[in-house]
Amino acid sequence: MLAKPLNILSLDVARRYHSPSTLRYLIRCCEVAKVPYIQLHLTDDQNWMFPSRLLEGFQKFNQNGKPPYSLTELRQLQQFAQKRGVGLIPEIDLPGHSSILVRMDPAKFGINGRGNCINFASPSVREFSRQLVKEVAEVFSASPYIHIGGDEANYGELESDPNFSQQKAARSSSWTPAQSFVEFVGSLAEDVLKLNKTPLMWEGFSASAFAKARIPRKAIVVAWEGDYYPAEQLVKDGYNVINAGWDPFYVVNHYPYDSFTLAPLPSMYAADRLKFGTFRAAKVPLNRSVGSMMCWWEGWQWNAQRYLPLRILALGSGGGKQDYAAFLKRGLASVAALDKEAFPFGVTTTGQCELAPDCFTKSLRVEVSPRDPSLEIAIRTDGEVPTVSDMRKSVTLEQTAVVSIQAYRQGRPVGETLYRQLSKVSEVRNLAWGARASANTPEDPQFPLSALTDGVADKVGSFWLGYPNPSVITLDLASAKLASRVEVVPFWASGDRTNYRVSVYSSPNGWEQVGDASKNSTPPTAGGDRFEFSARKVARVRVEVLGSTQYPSSIARIHEIRLF
Repeated sequence: MLAKPLNILSLDVARRYHSPSTLRYLIRCCEVAKVPYIQLHLTDDQNWMFPSRLLEGFQKFNQNGKPPYSLTELRQLQQFAQKRGVGLIPEIDLPGHSSILVRMDPAKFGINGRGNCINFASPSVREFSRQLVKEVAEVFSASPYIHIGGDEANYGELESDPNFSQQKAARSSSWTPAQSFVEFVGSLAEDVLKLNKTPLMWEGFSASAFAKARIPRKAIVVAWEGDYYPAEQLVKDGYNVINAGWDPFYVVNHYPYDSFTLAPLPSMYAADRLKFGTFRAAKVPLNRSVGSMMCWWEGWQWNAQRYLPLRILALGSGGGKQDYAAFLKRGLASVAALDKEAFPFGVTTTGQCELAPDCFTKSLRVEVSPRDPSLEIAIRTDGEVPTVSDMRKSVTLEQTAVVSIQAYRQGRPVGETLYRQLSKVSEVRNLAWGARASANTPEDPQFPLSALTDGVADKVGSFWLGYPNPSVITLDLASAKLASRVEVVPFWASGDRTNYRVSVYSSPNGWEQVGDASKNSTPPTAGGDRFEFSARKVARVRVEVLGSTQYPSSIARIHEIRLF
């Protein structure tokens, strides 16, 4: 066991680009939250963000159109983090999540020349991996840890690959692809140990006598799903385990739209860190773990700035706390103070929707005021880092944009780059507009109940998130209103169906069901589902969410509930 909990924020900087400035901002968050480590997920199928000397010309294969971080950027980030008591852990995800290597050199890296998993049975690939680990250790010399990956390796064709046939001949006739995989991960972990660092790896190998014998006990296994090697069994078998169970430690932005999978903030704050859970199964108790890991996957950096700070503070709280209201009050104050330090300017907008401040229907004016008169302001509307050629203090938007703002003094950046997504929408006023909503599930402050009645249903990332299903929403109108139609707009971008029932309350009739979408087979649209009924004075509206065909079915996502 470690002397202190190894709490880690894992950032996916490989699937979506995160500027060094955004990473510095998140380092500041971890400093305030007393979260001691940030893990940088530097490689994946889409992009390779580690500046390896072993891979010549690889950046042309990056789908984000950007080069990897430079050695200077990574060293400066480490220095910035160390001054704030935060360590950076590099993650190179092998052998799976590596299709970019296969695209670069199918003959060398591919299993039978293809796939997303490097050919770990190949001696040349194994040597490459050893040299890569050495290179990573040199660049991140201050880190006591290196994460080597190990999850979701798709090696179904390995048995027919010549490299595996040669390996099997050298081993035994009973040698299997699964053993070859464990052998690769185990040997890579040993390579890390030889560099006087501790290897971290995902729970990606299955429980077996061979795995127990081959995976070094000095390695730390990050339990995240439980489908390969259940977390409770890992602990029982003597492994050091970090709890990264989906519930409550995953924050997934999702491709290709802002659909979020996460546990509501109150649930995360109060979570028992010695219970491992997913969004589809009951939590199981662990006898021990060496820490917790919150994983940010697939997210845009502007969403990282928006959604992560409070969750980082919750991660650093230690878990098991019950006074969530007090935590939220302190957390919001801490984030406001942190933002004031990181962003030396104020931002005001004119023309936004009354109940959805990051949305507008016609045009939106953004004005930036530096707190120090010696500062100049640079603004862009394409989400890129503003430069000295982008100097201006205001901008007017006619369409959805990601506004980025940076302060400068004498041509040098001051503070961090602020990113903000501002969306042009169609606001629909109705009898339930602004109505107070309540639910029987915890409310996340960034996916609040107020989103159900703000009039906006066509912004993909604006919705109420409820967990766990079945969940019940109730709208309370200020006074009874004559109505004959309810419209419900479930999350529509994925095309997945939400199953629910709709009721209205009127006097003297009480609650009456007016709509049944419990067996809905029609893909949702931004226009929503319409349920008409005989006109009556409605005081309340209730929506019972039963489930969804969108993963995971235990999470409800509703954009809007309207009354006409």
